Amino acid sequence: GIVQRETALDLPSIILIDPDIPVPDDFGPLPQIDSAPDSSVAPVPTAPVAPAARIEYAAPQAVSMPVVLSVPRRTKRWVWGLASGLLLLALLAQMSYFLRDHLVGLWPQARPAFEQACSVLGCTVSLPRNLEQLQIIGSDLQTETRSRLKLVLTLGNRADQPQAWPMLVLTLTDQRERPLARRSFAPSEYLEDSQRIAAGIPPRSEQALNLPLTIRDVSPMGFDLKLIY
Repeated sequence: GIVQRETALDLPSIILIDPDIPVPDDFGPLPQIDSAPDSSVAPVPTAPVAPAARIEYAAPQAVSMPVVLSVPRRTKRWVWGLASGLLLLALLAQMSYFLRDHLVGLWPQARPAFEQACSVLGCTVSLPRNLEQLQIIGSDLQTETRSRLKLVLTLGNRADQPQAWPMLVLTLTDQRERPLARRSFAPSEYLEDSQRIAAGIPPRSEQALNLPLTIRDVSPMGFDLKLIY
């Protein structure tokens, strides 16, 4: 029989089986299971087992690598030499373009070549501007009327090449040589011929200039004349 054992604690019940107590509900011996197959039952045909898949590996193929052709050293030197020469020529051409005025001043005989190149490139070659080669040989301020004066001067070029016409800076002074008025004159203000301005002052020459002036509220007693660029 089954005896339930109670405990004072609130624990889950434990069922004990006493082997000496006869079991009323005895169903007798359990049926035996025979592992041998029954010959009267027809065997169920089984489907044939498919063979396992066979994996075939392809044989490795040779990979064609690109062929690198080495350039002979002589060819490399020739190519680098040509590239260096072209780069040097381009650098010299750029320097000659931006420094053309200075180069022509140093080598006047190169002016025709630079002018011909500028006719193609659309640039101009300026005349040299060397104040040390210019000289005011003589100057005079003549009074024509009370308000009209005339500046007469002779400008000399001692260089062996043409020089650009300078600006004239005239300062009118009083009897104490204090400045009363000052005015700068561009070449276009004291020369009327534009071609003469473009040609510059001829080499080893003296040029006579006349510049009329109009003054107001000034009574000059002297003057000072300078050349600038």
